[in-house]
Amino acid sequence: MNKLFLILALAGLGMVCTPAPARTKKTPDTKPVLQFRADSTFKILQLTDLHLPAEGDEVEQAFARFRYLVTAECPDLIVLTGDLVTASPSGDMIRRLVDSLDVLGTPWAALYGNHDAERKLTRPEMSALYTAGKWSVNRLNEAGELADLELPVLSCGAAVGTDAPFYVYGMDSGDYQHIDGKRFYASFKPEQVRWMQESVAARTSADGSVAPSVAFFHIPLTEYIDAWSTRDNPRKGNADKDATEGIRGEDVACGPLNTGMFATMKNGGSILAVSAGHDHDSDFVALYYGIALCYGRFSGTNNTYNHLPPGGRIFLFREGSREFETWIREGDGRVMQHLRTDGQKLIRAPRRGYYGTWTTFE
Repeated sequence: MNKLFLILALAGLGMVCTPAPARTKKTPDTKPVLQFRADSTFKILQLTDLHLPAEGDEVEQAFARFRYLVTAECPDLIVLTGDLVTASPSGDMIRRLVDSLDVLGTPWAALYGNHDAERKLTRPEMSALYTAGKWSVNRLNEAGELADLELPVLSCGAAVGTDAPFYVYGMDSGDYQHIDGKRFYASFKPEQVRWMQESVAARTSADGSVAPSVAFFHIPLTEYIDAWSTRDNPRKGNADKDATEGIRGEDVACGPLNTGMFATMKNGGSILAVSAGHDHDSDFVALYYGIALCYGRFSGTNNTYNHLPPGGRIFLFREGSREFETWIREGDGRVMQHLRTDGQKLIRAPRRGYYGTWTTFE
């Protein structure tokens, strides 16, 4: 995507976006504070599997695409769900990624994938670079690595420390595990499952009400398999349009062990949606026991396998509502799979033409 293409795409689609009035507080000594806008909306852009190499035209195209997606969507938070840099050593490219995100002036969070720690830098070394970003909401844990995040989203104009009506989770889904001498993708650790349970319980009222939330990580849960095709959702060539939308272009590459993260999310009653990366050729949304299991759209470069046009997934939440919208914006400007759901049924926005972009809900 060259500069001329970007200009034509933005002008032709009428997508040049004027950022909303400042709704995010930031001082040199503090992390950004997330807040709903004056119109009670909060928008998240998910970028995943960037796989940024050390140099080349594909790197420049990827950074141009990121800038375009932020310009077109004006998100309130950017979440990068792993496998971010494949340059070796990765330090210079991580610094460039951090600088390019900070220039945008939008809060952002980086999460690790299974490949991030394979590039000669340790996790603490990489984590120090990511947390140094002035618009980064990441923080370090006791091991000096990126901590799992529970980010409150405050009401517009609310003071820091007041009760939040919404939360964003960002978790490290690990890289690999060895069982009986064989290597598999990682599963969530029992202590992470307990942390999720305790986090939600701490903000659950006596009457059982709890603020809604969304969770992001790299490796999908094992429940993604059943969510796509089960006896209740026999997806064999034809979509169950009430429950699924999008593409499953490869098998779900999850860890072999189910350590109870989904059950904890379901029982806690807070999580509306989770969104993973990892599987480059999948971008589906599937409702499963009231939770939307989502993939982001592959956002990276052609130095790794991908058969879908690169882009990003967007989530739009409204304060006080458990209903939300999600869609994919591709790098050429097309909007795909614009959905609205309350966890019970998927409702699709109308679209223009077979290959046209989705329109908005009235």
